[in-house]
Amino acid sequence: MPLVALSAFAAVTALVVRAHHREREMARRIAGLADEVRELASRLVAAEDQVGRAITQGEVAENLLVEKGVADEDDVEAMRARQDAVSASGYVRFRDGDLH
Repeated sequence: MPLVALSAFAAVTALVVRAHHREREMARRIAGLADEVRELASRLVAAEDQVGRAITQGEVAENLLVEKGVADEDDVEAMRARQDAVSASGYVRFRDGDLH
């Protein structure tokens, strides 16, 4: 009987040690994932900033073209509509290359 109890204790101890090691490994993996999430969040903030600057630059360029008389509001709207159509088509120039 003591041999059975000792064997059961050894088995339980081994399971506890194994569970503890797995828990520590999972904690390390979670910490690594948390670092990746923080990195992605900072990249997202940077991308949002770049998009905001690009929008502002586009608006400035539109206003400049209209003010200088190079284009009128109809030209700007036509270009915007053409760009929206290209965007909706799924064509991406840097990925898909030139159409011609």
